[in-house]
This record gives sequence, structure tokens and C-alpha cells, in this order.
Amino acid sequence: GNPVFQPDPDPDPYPDPDIPEDDGVICEERAEKLWFQFTGGLCADSENEQGVRRGRRLKGGKGGNGKSQFSCEETNFSVSEGEVVDIDINAGDFEYVKVIGNYILVEGDPSTGKSTVPTNMDVIITRRVGSGSGGQAITLHSSCSGALAIGQTFGSLMFVGFENGAQGPVGYSGK
Repeated sequence: GNPVFQPDPDPDPYPDPDIPEDDGVICEERAEKLWFQFTGGLCADSENEQGVRRGRRLKGGKGGNGKSQFSCEETNFSVSEGEVVDIDINAGDFEYVKVIGNYILVEGDPSTGKSTVPTNMDVIITRRVGSGSGGQAITLHSSCSGALAIGQTFGSLMFVGFENGAQGPVGYSGK
């Protein structure tokens, strides 16, 4: 779907994630929940260990399947505070996503037989400003079999929390 999203500088009652405490903690097992914070960041600001995909040439950060795991492309993308953007997250037939304040929750849906998050996510963020409209397209590996650690950034998204059977809730958990 296309949730309409408006970044809010004070998303009360959802506190900012406790990044200093959990910064760098790696998700070690496929998660039931992943939390991202919308930051409005650019592709060039991305800091993660998933490697960058450029066309068919792969550079660094290879996962178990030998493919680069992260890509980010943008056109005329610069989000102002309070600007409304559309966010579309696609993971094959898996689209159980909630937007809460400045946060995005991707979680399993046991009623469909999928209790964990998808292996990969495609995120398209579109600005809604008239002639200056632009967008950002992000692909990242989300199954935790590759490098996915709290505090990493993927374009406009910062990974801030997760929950899985082995580690329980870590980082921001929507409370």
C-alpha cells in the first residue's frame, strides 16, 4: 500500500529510539518485527554493512546468496521538515506495514502463515511537492542473515529496533 507519511519533529507519544544503549547490536535471527525511523536522509548518507548494488556489478557486503544486499537511488530528493511524503513498502506478497509517528513497523502476520519479516524489502518514498517532486528507491536485505544492526541507515530510513525469538525485543519497540 501507499501509507501517507508526514515526518513529525516531535512524534509523542513515541519516544526517540535509545540508540546509544543498543547502537550496533546485530539482529542475529530472522525477526518477527523490524522498526525503522524516517529521517529524510539521502542515499549518500547511508551507513550500513550490506554493500552497495550498482546495476549488475556488486561491491562488498555480500550475503549468503552472494548478492549485494543494499541499493539506494534518488531523483530530486530533499525532504523538508513537516513535508508530506508517500511511502510504499513491497516485499513480494508480504505487505504488513504500519506507519506510527516517525516510525515504520514491518512485522510478521501469523494469520497468513508468515510469522517473520520478508527476506528483502523494496521501499519507494515519493515527495508530493508539485513541480519539485522527486523520490528515493531503497532495497535492503531484511531477514537478518546479512548485516543488519541498530543505528545503520539506508537512505531515509534508520534501523532502530527488532524483535526475534533468540534476542527478544532490542532497541526501539514502539513503546
